[in-house]
Amino acid sequence: MVAMVSIALRTLLVVRLGHPGVSAWLHPLGAGVVVALALASWRAAATAQLIWKGRTYTLTGGEAA
Repeated sequence: MVAMVSIALRTLLVVRLGHPGVSAWLHPLGAGVVVALALASWRAAATAQLIWKGRTYTLTGGEAA
C-alpha cells in the first residue's frame, strides 16, 4: 500500500516536472535499501561487538544503545 502511494506521488512528479519515468518505479526500491541499511547498522550495534577495518570494538553498558 505504501509503495503504491509512493509510486503514485512520484508519477505525478514525473508528469508535472518532467523527471525520468523510471524514477517513479525505483523510488520504493531505494527507500527499501535505506531501511535495510539502517536495520543492519542497528543490528550490528546491538550485538555489542563491531568490526571495522579488521579491528574489533567491544561495546559495554549504554554504548550499544
